[in-house]
Amino acid sequence: MMFSPEIAAAARHCLDRGINFAVYAMPGSDSATFVADDGEAWTGDEDELNGFFLNTFLNKLPMPVVIRPQWDCHSVIGHDGPGITAISRHTSTPREKYLHDIACLTEELKRDGGKTVISRVICGDAAGIDWVTAADRYFDAYQMTFRFLYHTRLTGAWLGASPEIILSHDRGDNTVTTMALAGTRVRSDKPWDAKNVEEHRFVTEYIEAVLRAAGAVPHLHDAENIAYGDIEHLCHRITAGYDGSILRLLNMLSPTPALAGTPLEAALRHIAAYESHSRDCYGGYVGVSDSSGLHAYVNLRSVNFDKTGYCIYAGGGITAASTPADEWAETEAKVRRLQSIIKDAGR
Repeated sequence: MMFSPEIAAAARHCLDRGINFAVYAMPGSDSATFVADDGEAWTGDEDELNGFFLNTFLNKLPMPVVIRPQWDCHSVIGHDGPGITAISRHTSTPREKYLHDIACLTEELKRDGGKTVISRVICGDAAGIDWVTAADRYFDAYQMTFRFLYHTRLTGAWLGASPEIILSHDRGDNTVTTMALAGTRVRSDKPWDAKNVEEHRFVTEYIEAVLRAAGAVPHLHDAENIAYGDIEHLCHRITAGYDGSILRLLNMLSPTPALAGTPLEAALRHIAAYESHSRDCYGGYVGVSDSSGLHAYVNLRSVNFDKTGYCIYAGGGITAASTPADEWAETEAKVRRLQSIIKDAGR
């Protein structure tokens, strides 16, 4: 287990009382970090950005929410809050609707080209679920990802494990790192199929274009496969020299085409037309800024929850080569482990 008894107790205290807090673990780390604060808004001064931070899909919050390391897992005990924030109420996406929508979208993409990421939600009853136990097990299951559990009064409570860096910057260095992560399959030694290669190309070309527009010169590293449980993703890491505002670049890169699509404007129109739920934090970013630098990840493989209900979000990149049934199966594979962990965390 990754959570110490002190962190577990502090997280339960914060969830029960609705205190702003986060527990997170960096990729490859077997230890978790706890931060909490009184909810005071960040000033917007990039030099003072310190703590766990987040924003929603499409960066709808005017500034990222920052959870400062004001209280540790000991000092937070005794503080109170307004109670956990209720989630946006959704119902699970029906399979028939999803298959119909993907078939319609695929016909549009055959005519117009491009890629659109369509998500669906899997919702359930949260009564009796110990979310701290679920988080502990989820953190332990995906140690090569950025894992996060947080609650803020603006966003509610979220749990996730992200394999996708959106932007990383070490202090004192003028190099930034990001990645093109798109294409999903069950682990295999075979070459990637044309659909996944095309989806990945859309993402890579878009990120390179954004970096150039920001005045950076991107360098594309060799392709690699990134494992996530029983599945894997096609990945290119991208580095670039950059000495401007890191938050400005972060907001230019978010949402990535791996969570929205490309061309971006067309993809957002498709999302508005076909998705009947709000994404809230799904597809936005989460990260940590401290003395070592800033490291931001895409909010995905995640669930939004409160004391009575939860919604798991899962998406996939749709292109002209997509098959509706295969896309449904891909989303099922992405959330299967999280569903199992939630079910087993019932009290």
